[in-house]
Amino acid sequence: KWFNVLTEQMEEATLPSVEIDVAKGEGIETFEATPKQPSVKENPVKESSDTNKNMYHIYATALGAFVLGILIAVFVIRSKEKKINHKKEAMKALQSNDFRKAADEIVAWGRDEFPGKRINNLGDVGKAFGSKEFAKELDAFDNMLYSGKTATFAKQKFYTALGKASKKRFKKEGKNPLPDLYK
Repeated sequence: KWFNVLTEQMEEATLPSVEIDVAKGEGIETFEATPKQPSVKENPVKESSDTNKNMYHIYATALGAFVLGILIAVFVIRSKEKKINHKKEAMKALQSNDFRKAADEIVAWGRDEFPGKRINNLGDVGKAFGSKEFAKELDAFDNMLYSGKTATFAKQKFYTALGKASKKRFKKEGKNPLPDLYK
């Protein structure tokens, strides 16, 4: 059957049958097609059980690799989820007189507290918190850090300014800066 595009109809074509004689060639051996009978020595059941064992090992290996991949993914995600308390780390560094680490932790803490602001140094942290006292103490800390004169730095004043800046910030966030739209 075929579709004639000129008449836009299905048509059927049949060819007349023709008988063909094929001459036997020289030197060609002929074989009879006979189905192979399993011999008594062969055990087809044993072959299939070996195949099943091999498939079992393949499936078990694939399942093991899948479970291992899931476990690795879970551990990687959990390790990324650990949130570091940079404020506490900065306090520990100040207590151990590791001022460079303390400065890095304070900057990281400022970035965590104000994700929308660009904070690259201690001065940016002071501006972000909006506390003049805290900004003054951060400037003193910054000057001490780069001058190397640790005797000029008063830790206690820094701790109190840090505490006040944190409390002041949380008080500001508690108020709604926009008026209520619906009463």
